[in-house]
Amino acid sequence: MNALHHRRSHYSRGFTLMESIIVMVVLGLASLGIIALQGRLFTNVGTVDGMQVSTRLMHECGEQVLAQRRHTEDGYANVVVAPNGSHPCSGLPPLTGFTTPAVAITEAFTGVACPANFSCKTVVVTEGGLAPVTVMLVDY
Repeated sequence: MNALHHRRSHYSRGFTLMESIIVMVVLGLASLGIIALQGRLFTNVGTVDGMQVSTRLMHECGEQVLAQRRHTEDGYANVVVAPNGSHPCSGLPPLTGFTTPAVAITEAFTGVACPANFSCKTVVVTEGGLAPVTVMLVDY
C-alpha cells in the first residue's frame, strides 16, 4: 500500500515543462489575436466618427438652405450657387479635417415630386462618399 501511494504522489507533483510551454504558446497566440482585433476596432471607431461628423455637416447645410428659403425675401430665387462658387452652405463654420459640403442646385426641376403648376428646384448636398442629402424647394 505504501508503494502504491508513493507512486501516485510522484506523478501528481505538478505540470511538466512541456505542458507549461504549450500553455504559454496558446495564451500568447490568443493575446496576439485580441491585440490585432483591438487595433482594428479603434480604426473603425475613427471612421464611424468621421462619417457622423460628415453626415451632421450635410444635415446642417440642408437646414441652412431651408432657412434661406424661409427667412429671406424671395428666398426661393435666392437659393442659388453664385458665379464665384459660393452657395448657401459657404457660411458653415470650418471644422478641422472636414470640408464644407458641396451643393448642386437643379433649377426648374420637373420630376414627379414637384406639384403641378408650381416651380421646383432641387438642392443636393454631398460630402465625401456618403449618400447625398436632397432638398426640394417649391415656389408657391
